[in-house]
Amino acid sequence: MIALPLPLLLLLTTSPRAEEPEPLPVVLPPPSTPAVVETFELDGYLRTRGYQLYNLDLNRGPTPSSGEPIFPYTPSGGESFTGGNLRLRVDAAIRIVPEISVHLRVDGLDNVPLGGTPAGFPADRWAPSAYATTSQQAPSSGVDSFQDSISLKRAWGQAITPFGAFMVGRMGMPMWGVGMLADPGEDLDDDFDENVDRIGFATTTFNHFIGVSYDWNAVGPSSASASGSLWGQDIDLEPSDDVHTVSVALLRHLDEDAVDRRKRAGRPAFRYGAYATWRTQDTDVPSYWLGGLEEQDGSLSEDDLVERGFRAVAGDLFLDLLAPRWGFQLEAAHLRGSVADLSLIQGVQADEVTMTQTGGVVRAWVDLLEEQRLTLAAEAGFASGDDAPGMGVAPPLDQLEAQAGDLDGPQFSLPGDSTVDNFRFHPNYHVDLILWRQIVGTVTDAVYLRPALKSQPHERLALELAWIHSRAQQASSTPGGEAHLGDELDLSARWDVWHGLTGQLQYGLFLPGPGFRNLQHDLEPTPAHAVRALVAFQF
Repeated sequence: MIALPLPLLLLLTTSPRAEEPEPLPVVLPPPSTPAVVETFELDGYLRTRGYQLYNLDLNRGPTPSSGEPIFPYTPSGGESFTGGNLRLRVDAAIRIVPEISVHLRVDGLDNVPLGGTPAGFPADRWAPSAYATTSQQAPSSGVDSFQDSISLKRAWGQAITPFGAFMVGRMGMPMWGVGMLADPGEDLDDDFDENVDRIGFATTTFNHFIGVSYDWNAVGPSSASASGSLWGQDIDLEPSDDVHTVSVALLRHLDEDAVDRRKRAGRPAFRYGAYATWRTQDTDVPSYWLGGLEEQDGSLSEDDLVERGFRAVAGDLFLDLLAPRWGFQLEAAHLRGSVADLSLIQGVQADEVTMTQTGGVVRAWVDLLEEQRLTLAAEAGFASGDDAPGMGVAPPLDQLEAQAGDLDGPQFSLPGDSTVDNFRFHPNYHVDLILWRQIVGTVTDAVYLRPALKSQPHERLALELAWIHSRAQQASSTPGGEAHLGDELDLSARWDVWHGLTGQLQYGLFLPGPGFRNLQHDLEPTPAHAVRALVAFQF
């Protein structure tokens, strides 16, 4: 199913349905009247995940650039990783009146490993070594962890007026289409968050949603310093280095209740949407981004600026046709952009880099038995590629160029190669358990086919058997120089045990293809296995 889409349309989750009359304006109290909280709502979950990963480096040896395997191995030389992690997520909605509300998201112990941050790390007199620890302590950034135990990730306000819905603050980016391009990470097994500082407005007309938004994606150095701010608030010292995004969207949306009503009546439900987005950055201060907070207290001059000249435009279209016994979904996206000067060193100019990227997903399914007791499904995905070595998902910061045989690496190499044409799926879009989720990081520079059998023998139990065949768009991107990346068999069972209690168990077997051969050391890859388990308490 397609969830409510697009970052700028998060506010529509509480908007009137497109097929119902809009509510009459509510008389609000005058500004001098103290606000009274009408309701306070809490949602969220506590999840615990466990895993066992075996041979995810595929026994293929090191890659040329780093000399490291494509996936870590234990210092003792073992091939198996076992462990688990936690996350507590709390979403709060404070409704002052039905039309005006404030929303928060707080994560605690986010993906903290089970057994992480023990007392005695760093060592103290009570626990001079790991064997002596008697408890866990709260993670503290810079002390025993890279993050704090509690993180406020979202804070935004929303007002519904007779003319439409208005929102402002730091908010999530809701699902758009099937989630290939924009996925907020709302599933219990997701890892990546999407939050943005935004002001947005949406309204309805002719049973369609129309929305516009303006985002502050990034600003450079400010007046903040370790000694505090003279003016009580931090000032953005160089407006021209800010990254901004403007988006517009058109959406024909039916909520799940409307879809169910049509199914019961034997009628199909048709949903669709389209949006376009523009992002720009004029100048940049690369020393600030490379040096972090250490550069914040330094002085800023014209010599520190680089004429970045970044421009990008992207468009996305999705279609969704849901019939009582079958369904069809399509999403396609295209991006074009350029960076006039990619230099990270002041005074050194680099050539222009261009981007032309395309991605798409097609899904179809048919219920072979009533009540989804047996469903045949098929999915195909496409992500454009770049002919540079490496897949180009998240290259190491210190890797200036890739070599043949690398799994990842920059997709440009100036002055000869000035293009970055590999489209990347959102990392929350899970195609499989091993290849794209664990080894590569997300789908890019590839085409895959995913037939599956699904069964729901009980309303609380869902089973799936899937086969994923993956090939690279550009054979030169793969470590082995061949397009066939491999095949994967995935088994999954999800059980809603009771109200608020969910369990999930998954197994994956990856059979690597010749695209993972190690040509430098003449090594053939060997199969990898993964077992994942999840228990979640939802409220």
